[in-house]
Amino acid sequence: MHAAAASGDVETVATAPDTAPAYMAQAALGFTEQLERVFEVGLLLLLGGMLAADTVALDAWWFVALLFLVVRPLAVAIGAPMRGAPPIQRRLTMWFGIRGIGSLYYLFYALAHGVEGPVAERLVAIVFTVVAASAVVHGVSVTPLMTRYERKVGTASDAGPGGGEPEAAPAR
Repeated sequence: MHAAAASGDVETVATAPDTAPAYMAQAALGFTEQLERVFEVGLLLLLGGMLAADTVALDAWWFVALLFLVVRPLAVAIGAPMRGAPPIQRRLTMWFGIRGIGSLYYLFYALAHGVEGPVAERLVAIVFTVVAASAVVHGVSVTPLMTRYERKVGTASDAGPGGGEPEAAPAR
């Protein structure tokens, strides 16, 4: 590692020939992630403005419950590469899942590629209902669940080596 990188001199790290490319890649990634979050907030606000009686599938609440409580946890348990992650992290991932805004992209793709009429209306109603329910349910539950997680991880890391669950699994 470059001596300037170790000392934390940002200007030197950003301009040194051996660290500048990595610094620029990290800065671009951070900007892209922030832009993605802003876009997500905009989409959720747009969705909230579009919600009306005919865009919410009241008869599909059973599907929302099935999706949140059975389908997503099973999909994460089967498909997520979380070997070695502590059980609490696996449970949190099963509850929160992968970001749900992708459902809107898939819906728009289907609508742009020929899904029309009553089927399109039904899909819109179900997807809007699921995304709105997810925003509310997961938005309400994130603070208490993450507080509990941080308390548990804090207790585990305060206990020292071998005490409690490990703090985090390595990214895969």
